Amino acid sequence: MDFDLTEEQQATAEVAAKLLADKATPDAIRAVEDGDDLRVDRVLWSALADAGLLGIAVPEAHGGAGLGVLEVCLVLEEVGRRTAPVPALAALAFAGLPIVRFGSPDQQAAILPGLAAGTTIPTAALVEPHGDPWRPSSTARPQNGGWVLDGTKTNVLAGMAADVVLVPASTSDGATGVFAVDPNAPGVTRERQETTSGIPDALITLDGVGLDAGAALGPVDRNGTVLPWILEHSSAAPSPLSRPSASELPTLTSTATPSASPCCRQRGAFLPASPPTARWRWPSTGPRPAASVSCTPHSICTGG
Repeated sequence: MDFDLTEEQQATAEVAAKLLADKATPDAIRAVEDGDDLRVDRVLWSALADAGLLGIAVPEAHGGAGLGVLEVCLVLEEVGRRTAPVPALAALAFAGLPIVRFGSPDQQAAILPGLAAGTTIPTAALVEPHGDPWRPSSTARPQNGGWVLDGTKTNVLAGMAADVVLVPASTSDGATGVFAVDPNAPGVTRERQETTSGIPDALITLDGVGLDAGAALGPVDRNGTVLPWILEHSSAAPSPLSRPSASELPTLTSTATPSASPCCRQRGAFLPASPPTARWRWPSTGPRPAASVSCTPHSICTGG
């Protein structure tokens, strides 16, 4: 079996590496930290779109390259290498891949061209204050041919900047679905949550949020077709973002803000864990959560 990257994959990695090396400099990152309340480098985000990197997994029919998960990971690796302040993990992995995999033609047409162009930021709300992410306590009830959602989602990655949020919810008959929600819709409230990275997450509350039937991403079923796929991929996707390369650490540490190490500046919240059979293991060094908490970090900060 050949595990070498294809020429196309090598080209993807090289383009991402060069662009991020040129634009995600320590001075540029500091300028975003000082000047953008949401800590999003809009100039870099647009440059990633212009280079075709935001649409790397978007079908060609919607303005993308039509590639896959590995290519997304190659882009995320370079974003993590430079600790670039852009919502790549949320937009490309947490939301973009599921929309490509399960989205209806209408959903894909509404979201994916904007993702590829850098004008739409999708994310997914995978964590709740209490309970099991694999069995959401947020509820979806059918009404008038559509759905009504209630519940609370916490630590929503890029939630304050997002234009679309994928929201998992359970029905009264034991089914689970994932719904595309406009965060500015009636009944939706967003509250800023500070993180150790300095990049805010969002606490999202849904209070009787009405959706049409077309808001469901894929089937709403007892098999949980969509949500397990998203959680499994979201647990794997942060790995390329986990820490900058050793060659970058001297530059990053010399310019990092006093409040956070280079690793923590990239992410500071937590992902839902995989099922027990695929549990992520904590490294031998670095902070551990309380014994009752089961979580996977967006980034492990071992540098103090």
